Amino acid sequence: MPLCSFLLGYIFPWSSPEMRLGLFVTGTSPGGGASNIWTVMFGGNLDLSVTMTAVSTFSAFFMMPFRIYVLGEVIIDGTQIVIPYFKITTYGVMLVVPLMIGVSIRKCLPKVADFMVKIMKPLALFLIIFILVCGIWSQFFMIRLIDWKIAVVGFALPWLGFAFGCLFSKLCRRERKDIIAIAVETGIQNTGMAIFMLWFTLDHPAGDLAAVVPVAVATLTPFHCWQPLSTIT
Repeated sequence: MPLCSFLLGYIFPWSSPEMRLGLFVTGTSPGGGASNIWTVMFGGNLDLSVTMTAVSTFSAFFMMPFRIYVLGEVIIDGTQIVIPYFKITTYGVMLVVPLMIGVSIRKCLPKVADFMVKIMKPLALFLIIFILVCGIWSQFFMIRLIDWKIAVVGFALPWLGFAFGCLFSKLCRRERKDIIAIAVETGIQNTGMAIFMLWFTLDHPAGDLAAVVPVAVATLTPFHCWQPLSTIT
């Protein structure tokens, strides 16, 4: 995804340096928590999804600085990009603590765990709608900056992630549940981390202009991920 987002920034002729940086930082971000919810919605392997999210989040401590050092400063020369280590740690804790609670419930209260599994899909649908509505409401001033050019980029990056994850997992002869989890984890990024990085790296209004890209990716992903993922199911 980092290389794909880097190349996309130069494929689209209308992209500005700020847009390229926003697209690249989005591609370098680890998998987001929403990927686990979408995996549940489409009947994917939740264990694999959570594992991939954990690996990508903790590896972001050293992979994000490496990728940004190699390619990020090529886009905007002389800009010192801030790596949100505290934010990465926060996401890691938010991932590990619920996992420990879930394992404890499964071990100590198996009947409660079975009931929670049954309501997981309706709850996942509620969370997707809740996240989408709250995200649009809180970032409405940014969403108004999304034009058709940024929308094309916002569609292209997740779609390529879904396609690559699906094709790669099929080539590896994975079962359907694994294919869904891998495709979702590859296509959905932690856009919150990307927005945080861009706001603290660039001065305003450049930071806002760059952050429009991850906002567009986060806003548009739920509207178009149904089609590619439903073809797998």
